[in-house]
Amino acid sequence: MNDKELRNTLGEDSQDVAESIVRELLGEIENEKKAKNGLENNRPLESTANGGNGYESEKTKPKQSEKIPYEPDQKRNQKAGTQNIESRKKRSNNNFDPVFSADDNLKAPAVDPDVQKEERLDSIVASAIVNGNNGNHHSTPNGNGNKAVKNGTISAKEKREADNIVNDIKQEIKNRNGNANVPSDGNRNANGNGNKSSNGNGGYKRNENGNVNGNGHISTTPRPVNRAPVPIDEEDEAPKSHKVRNALLITFGSILLVLIGIYVGFALYFKTHFEFYTSLNGLNVTMQSVEDVKNGIRGQVADYSIIIEEADSKTETLAGKDIDLKYVDGDEIQNLLDSQNSWLWPEVLWNHSLLSTPIGLSYDKDLFTEKIRTLECMDLSKQVDAIDAKPVFEDTKFEIESEKAGTQLDTSTFVSELGKAIMGFSPSVNLVETGCYVQPRFTSESKEVIEACDELNSYLGAEITLDFDPYTEVVDAAVISQWLSTDPNMGVVFDEDAIGEYVAELAEKYDTKGKDRNFVTANGNTVTVSGGYYGWELDQETEVTDLTENIKNKDKLKREPAYLSKAASHGEKEWGDTYAEVDLSSQHMWFFKDGELVVESDVVTGNPNKGNATPQGWYSIYYTASPAVLRGRRLSGGGYEYETPVKYWMPFNNGIGFHDATWQPSFGGNRYTYGGSHGCVNMPYAKAQALYAVITAGTPVICHY
Repeated sequence: MNDKELRNTLGEDSQDVAESIVRELLGEIENEKKAKNGLENNRPLESTANGGNGYESEKTKPKQSEKIPYEPDQKRNQKAGTQNIESRKKRSNNNFDPVFSADDNLKAPAVDPDVQKEERLDSIVASAIVNGNNGNHHSTPNGNGNKAVKNGTISAKEKREADNIVNDIKQEIKNRNGNANVPSDGNRNANGNGNKSSNGNGGYKRNENGNVNGNGHISTTPRPVNRAPVPIDEEDEAPKSHKVRNALLITFGSILLVLIGIYVGFALYFKTHFEFYTSLNGLNVTMQSVEDVKNGIRGQVADYSIIIEEADSKTETLAGKDIDLKYVDGDEIQNLLDSQNSWLWPEVLWNHSLLSTPIGLSYDKDLFTEKIRTLECMDLSKQVDAIDAKPVFEDTKFEIESEKAGTQLDTSTFVSELGKAIMGFSPSVNLVETGCYVQPRFTSESKEVIEACDELNSYLGAEITLDFDPYTEVVDAAVISQWLSTDPNMGVVFDEDAIGEYVAELAEKYDTKGKDRNFVTANGNTVTVSGGYYGWELDQETEVTDLTENIKNKDKLKREPAYLSKAASHGEKEWGDTYAEVDLSSQHMWFFKDGELVVESDVVTGNPNKGNATPQGWYSIYYTASPAVLRGRRLSGGGYEYETPVKYWMPFNNGIGFHDATWQPSFGGNRYTYGGSHGCVNMPYAKAQALYAVITAGTPVICHY
């Protein structure tokens, strides 16, 4: 039945019925597909309208386990189309479809849109069957007349096309309800002599079950419509993804072309103009031509002034008019533009171009020199010298003290840098950044400073203990650090003056020679004795040298200092327990050995009335001799003032000493005042002999009143 016959047959309340007919076909596809899970795969050979069972024989019936192989969409669609045409040819030969005839050679009719729609619906069904991998197009015009579609799926496009045909039918029904009488002049109608008839001449209709019966009418009794959703073949969605991809490619390509155009446009533009973020001598010249820059400079020369940025955030200003500054046209700006690579212009977006060059300017050099002399920074009285980095002692070791910048100007550098800044039309010049100040020779990172610091610290490892029994003095890092320093070239220096001062302090503390000292006499009296040469005396010069060598060698030791003179002890009785005592007042002497009195005797000392008084003081025995000749002052004639032989001679103060004096008639008392010696201590022979036997060189001798 064609669409017109369907429309004529259906009443005005049958729009839903029309829709259900097509919807049923679509729903049956899904239901048959579900039912197929328990059925065999069938290959139709002939229509049941011819009395066949749909199979050639039981032998040719496909087994349930056999599966029809998967075929690509294109091949399946071709097969479905061939099936559809063959089916129509059979129906035409059996008077089921007047559109085809046996003589048509399987060609489609030329016109009739209604027939085309019906054929298209059949084609959609056939496509669904083929797309079901193993579905059948099984038509039974006689019998129950069902059109069965098994395991089929249709594409989204075919579904939409089927919906459109249904909508056309619905619209046509609406129009017919509004105008029931349609002219029949040669056109097909519901009861005329059209190509297709609804009254049994080759037509067909559906009964209450939706089947075609013999009277050519379609039963209006509605039956349940299966509206199960029709599966959509996902492979049919592929063209959509291709369309999206093509759209994206076109979009991206368009954007790329725009970007390339922008890039090339700017590259050509920057051949005659400065690029983005470009400054020339501190002036912004972004996207300006050479002539633009020159015009800008001409306009600024008259009001030009340069700020001199000094140390400690001080500034001074020098005006261009004060030095007769003028602009002179030149090629400097053009040369800078020519050196610009315009094809690399995007680079300036993150790497800004800071250009600097002397431009065409001139000034009066005499005015320039005169003006800078008046600047405050040129005042020598206000300049501060720079200080080099150097090692300094902190707590326990030497550490590097950082350099300190000064404000002493390097005049030649200052004049040069200021002139270059003016010629470059710079708005300012920083004296620190341009190196106009005299810089420290050594910084905290200088190799010389680091090596000097290491060497100084190595000397701190020395430790010398000076033994002043029972006292000691330790020369350690705290003391040594005061004697070490560096010269201007970072060489390590031992400050011998500082070491000498230290040794002198030790001498002041421990030296006793020539100093007044208290003495407890043999009689128990305490007297103050001054003069003489006995006592402790450091050899300061030698000790300075010794200490320096000990430090350089990094010695760790304990030793006695270098002496010019020594005493018996550094205790309260530095003369010790073995000594000779002469009381010049009582004219008596004592000799103690290890604290015990060994010799005691009256004596006769020098005659004070003749200027030969024996001097008081601290002395010690030079040596002992026996015999000896005592001689006085040498005379001009070659002889001596006197010459006296003695048996025992023990000198302690130049020509003064103990000796036997056999010419003295007596000893002690006041004999010395008139019969005294030339200064020697005269002793009886026996006493002199006894003293000579026990006294030795170095034994202290204390003469006192």
